[in-house]
Amino acid sequence: VSKVISSSSPLASVAGLKVDTTLMSTHNCNVKPSRAVAYIVVHYTGNKGPDTARANAGYFRTTKTQASAHYVVDDTHIYQCIALKNVAWHVGAKVYYNECRNATAIGIEMCCTAGNYRVGEKTIENTAQLVAALCRLVGVKESALDVYVVRHWDVTRKECPAQMAGMNNAEWIAFLSRVKTILGGNAEEGEVMSKTPIAGTATTSRSEERFSRNAET
Repeated sequence: VSKVISSSSPLASVAGLKVDTTLMSTHNCNVKPSRAVAYIVVHYTGNKGPDTARANAGYFRTTKTQASAHYVVDDTHIYQCIALKNVAWHVGAKVYYNECRNATAIGIEMCCTAGNYRVGEKTIENTAQLVAALCRLVGVKESALDVYVVRHWDVTRKECPAQMAGMNNAEWIAFLSRVKTILGGNAEEGEVMSKTPIAGTATTSRSEERFSRNAET
């Protein structure tokens, strides 16, 4: 599974929500004419919250953080922060899952809309809709979904998204199930690589979430 993306904003809307590009920028990323994308990585903002997609998108736009994501999602909005053809800085460089790198992945931040560092149900639903749309764009089939749609935790063992981190996490299993339902439940054979991350750990406290991502590509 891999698709070369040369477009900045291939998704205009997702499940009736406009993908807002008004705060998109070339800060905190590697600018590219195109790149081959295979993975979709789900994060959370790590804020005590509740926070908003607009506020986080504005933060990425105006602040040199050495961190970014392609999309930020909340209960009512989807903001695109980085062009899809550009490399956002969101998975770090400590431990890698298969060939998942910043250069080969799309990063999505879920806002902590429920407060107390938790992502609310509506934000999770909007994120599932966005992930499904991106799966269609990249060519990820249902049979390969749990290989190419991953958490930051899967890539580096970081507690992100905190409520979905860990082996056999029920919330993450439910999230993947929801994405499969949105895709239509038509399983097709696809390339499936090993789901076992390379040995090693990299943990970071919740409060360090926003600032700890490496600009490694």
